[in-house]
Amino acid sequence: MRSLTRILVITAALAVPSRVLAQSAPLPQINVGQIVWVTGTDGFEVRGSVVATLPEAIEINTGGGPRRLPMSNIQVIAKKDSNKNGFWWGFAFGIAPIAGLSSGHVFSSSEAIAFTLFGGLSNGAVGWLIDNAIEGRKVIYERSDRAPALAVNIAPIVSLSGPKHLRVGGSITWR
Repeated sequence: MRSLTRILVITAALAVPSRVLAQSAPLPQINVGQIVWVTGTDGFEVRGSVVATLPEAIEINTGGGPRRLPMSNIQVIAKKDSNKNGFWWGFAFGIAPIAGLSSGHVFSSSEAIAFTLFGGLSNGAVGWLIDNAIEGRKVIYERSDRAPALAVNIAPIVSLSGPKHLRVGGSITWR
């Protein structure tokens, strides 16, 4: 009987669902030499190339020399947007008229392929240049003061199924 009491007391203590939260997301892969924009929690913004990344800080080289920024003061880190989408938009714009012209004119298949590739590649290059001139940014880190999305609830289940039968189980759920 004493062991049954101990089991019930321990189970009752554990029966309060416990919540284990995941750690916040680590800093994404940032390469040394990469150009980034860092926005602080108080609104400051700094642009520079990455000198070093540490678990507690990021060090960037601004025009005035290296500057160490603690992660506790950083709200957003962004890098330059890729120019690939400019190329693909230009490529699509370049092949569309050629494809339309080939339906009304008689081109050999090699001529149609050559016109289509030339139009696509030349307009893709123009699209790449335009996209390169635009200072687009891609956010690679954003501080979140909210609780992490992952939560685990652990709840033991105890039931008596007769005078000498004790059933012990549990439930684990996550979201």
